[in-house]
Amino acid sequence: MIFTAPLTTSDHTGANSIAIPDSIRQHVGLDPKSRIIVTEYNRFLWVGPDIEPLHDGRIHLGVLPAKLVRQALELLLENRSVKMVKRTD
Repeated sequence: MIFTAPLTTSDHTGANSIAIPDSIRQHVGLDPKSRIIVTEYNRFLWVGPDIEPLHDGRIHLGVLPAKLVRQALELLLENRSVKMVKRTD
């Protein structure tokens, strides 16, 4: 079972998401509007239909810095109304 914080390019600002620094976003090839949602998390089976390989066969874009991961995790854990989104049946 895998748990992830979702990324979005929708208009999520304020307390429900955090910005991904430009240097990190550019390094992993994310859209300029990409943000990490900290009010929900995804749950799915590894490897299952929720993971789609990239054009070169990889299943990830890159690794986010530990500081950014810790920031997102702390906000997720502090949020009493965080919801789980089950992605795999």
